[in-house]
Amino acid sequence: MIIAYAPTSSDNYLLQLDGCSWVSFDHIGFMLEEGDLGRIVELINEAHHNTFSYNYFQGLPTTSSSSNRALVFSGNTLEHENTFSNNLMEQGSYAFYLSGQNSSNLEKGNRVVHNILKGQRYHSIYAQYQEAFLIDQNQITEGSNNSSYVGIYIYQCQNQTEITANNLYDVLRGRGIYLTSSSAEVGKEILVANNFIHVGDGNNEGYGLEISSCTNVNVFHNNIHIVSNNANSFAFRSNQSSGSKVLNNIFVTSEEGKAYDKNGGFISASNFNDLFSGGSNLGSWDGTLADDLEEWKMVSGLDAGSFNVDPIFSAPNDLHVSEVDLNGTAFPIAVITTDIDGETRNKDNPDIGADEFSPIVANDAGIVGLEQPNAQVPFPAGEQEIRAIVKNNGYDTISSVDIYWKINNNPKPKYSWEGNLMPGTRDTVVLGSFNFEVGVGHTILAYTKDPEGQPDGDISNDTFFVTDLYPGLIGTYTIGGEIPDFNSLSEAAKAINEGGMLGPVQFAIRNGIYNEQIEIEDLKGIGAENTFTLQSESMDADKVTISYDGQQSDKNYIIKIDDTDFTTIQNLTFETGNQNYATAIELINGSDHVAIKQNVFRAETNYADAIIRSHPISLDHHLLISENEFIGAGYGVVLQGQGPTLKEEGTRIMNNVFQDQRNAAVYTNYQNDIKIINNEISTTKTYRGYFGIFCSYVDGFMEIRGNKIYGGEGHGIWLDRFT
Repeated sequence: MIIAYAPTSSDNYLLQLDGCSWVSFDHIGFMLEEGDLGRIVELINEAHHNTFSYNYFQGLPTTSSSSNRALVFSGNTLEHENTFSNNLMEQGSYAFYLSGQNSSNLEKGNRVVHNILKGQRYHSIYAQYQEAFLIDQNQITEGSNNSSYVGIYIYQCQNQTEITANNLYDVLRGRGIYLTSSSAEVGKEILVANNFIHVGDGNNEGYGLEISSCTNVNVFHNNIHIVSNNANSFAFRSNQSSGSKVLNNIFVTSEEGKAYDKNGGFISASNFNDLFSGGSNLGSWDGTLADDLEEWKMVSGLDAGSFNVDPIFSAPNDLHVSEVDLNGTAFPIAVITTDIDGETRNKDNPDIGADEFSPIVANDAGIVGLEQPNAQVPFPAGEQEIRAIVKNNGYDTISSVDIYWKINNNPKPKYSWEGNLMPGTRDTVVLGSFNFEVGVGHTILAYTKDPEGQPDGDISNDTFFVTDLYPGLIGTYTIGGEIPDFNSLSEAAKAINEGGMLGPVQFAIRNGIYNEQIEIEDLKGIGAENTFTLQSESMDADKVTISYDGQQSDKNYIIKIDDTDFTTIQNLTFETGNQNYATAIELINGSDHVAIKQNVFRAETNYADAIIRSHPISLDHHLLISENEFIGAGYGVVLQGQGPTLKEEGTRIMNNVFQDQRNAAVYTNYQNDIKIINNEISTTKTYRGYFGIFCSYVDGFMEIRGNKIYGGEGHGIWLDRFT
């Protein structure tokens, strides 16, 4: 049977249950005809205990976020114990928009189970003011290419709300599951468990599971896979939430983004998770970035028993796993007795993630990494042993396997390993040695073949390879000129970014003009003793010019200093040729103890850009800007903390000369303990909104003295909002 109708503003529904209870609707096609509105079922005036099973709900395509186009709607009155199961629901702004009255008048016992929800524009399930609400075993797919899309949105829901065994896949962008302002009593916690969440097409931001301003949410046994080139993406985030337990999950960002992001609040337990990221940071804990699992354990104080392995998903959108390390290594949780497929979990040794699985083959070996050389730990140039890690991925013990390997695509002698390798265990073998050259990137590939003299049961996990493997640097290296160590700044930056540092490093740039743009990023091995310096070889800024004509806002710099401390840039001239993009040096992601000294900066005068700027998404402490000359641009220096409670500290701007900035020579926000001393600031511009020195939101100590400010119009020194 098919029921079709085109709702209007006076009767925006195909079916309205007005105070009706104990009614069942089965095997019916509900189809909306063309129109401006689009609710199919509306529940009002205490419609309780109704069931909708095995129906087809066909909504209308829409770009609207209005609940007037929700396929199922309840609001303003309380509707309890309604069940929607085994329905197919397509299109609409929402599949479900279910709302109680307020936080004191909740709907109770509603159930959304075993449904297929496809192609909703805004949210597939939106629920607010609910208690004991069950969202179980639904398939949610083909979410719109809308950055505001959320698969399951939970707002101000309370005790015993459960989101379990749902499969969200092929969600192009937006969020998978989002809980906000929802709280539960101890013993009646909100449960998010056994879900598959796949978000992202590689081109847009993607967010897996976020709990924001919530209390007592248990996050158990979920598999989350984010495919995004956006570094702000995350698999899991806890934002200003408290009392959460995060156990036995798989959080993966396969390209950019963070596996785990915690911002404020507190997490009562987090352990036995698999955290894996293809980006530069594994996670962020209250703004402190962690590159790998050991750093994550240190900054979080949690996840002592967690893993950092590729779970080996069956496909990007099929989150069943086969990584043997995750088999039988979860923490037993009494309330989680089955997995996403309904399979019984091992009660003593369950598997990490939403999928309870067994290794699929008996003989399955693979190379899973290099112990030496290790891309994460700087190693010296010269002859180095090649130590590979072989692993048994199968369920039988392995006593022999052949290992083949290449360096820079040149085959090396086969290594025949023999021993006793139990399932899931590893062994380190010395394959041979190689002479690594300074400034040269190397590729190492190694793979296994024929464990136990038999064909490998799964060749997909046999091979490990690493590219851009550079030895670490120490000492002084020349750039440019005759017979240099590096022909260009880009070559030198590549070598130190990839190889890191074994001691203090100095790049001495020979006389000339260099038209280049570089990033100095998260240098391995840098520290208070092992500093990095970029300077002219002659120590004369007039003899070395670095120029770049920026063309886009996200590449607006000559040098970006990204998450790198103890760096000095001195005795150089910087020139920016595009009046729209005039930044010479950008600091970002916690670059502390950076010194910028005795340089000359020339830029086209513009309205917005700064020659030196710190990015407001992070805090860059103890910056020294001294004895430089700034000519042109909208601003000379712009330094910005993150907010009233997140301020940059220890900034020193001293003995510089600023000429002809359009808006301000020095502009700072959210600083603590800042000194601006003995600078000469002048302008010939006639702009009444000009500031010689502008400082706002400063806490604690500040010293502004000995500065000479003259010329033009506007303000000399402007101090705003001090405490």
